[in-house]
Amino acid sequence: MSLFFAWYHSIEAENNEEAKLALLQKFESYDVPYDADVEKALLNVQNKIGLNKTFTLAPTTERVSIGRWAMRVAAVLIPLIMICGAALFFLNQPAIAPSITHLTFHAPADATKQVTLTSINLP
Repeated sequence: MSLFFAWYHSIEAENNEEAKLALLQKFESYDVPYDADVEKALLNVQNKIGLNKTFTLAPTTERVSIGRWAMRVAAVLIPLIMICGAALFFLNQPAIAPSITHLTFHAPADATKQVTLTSINLP
């Protein structure tokens, strides 16, 4: 085993393309069936040691999940739509004129007074 590692490191040091190609061909000549558990264990080890490269034993298809993206967009748009809707609702309300429900007028008991009530239109 130590001889193999010494040989392998010498290949890397010399950048010997022929030796690397021979090693790759030997590796690809092995007929190892695909095992999803092995790949899952490999990814788990890589995550634990902080290895950024991901190695897969078989081609995988990436699933694009729009759920997280859609939730972020909705979190921004829903409050904006609600604020705009409330602003339009309150800005388009007709102005409510103050109404007078009670009017009190006092006159002395021995005097006669005339009161005229008129209606005014407030904007």
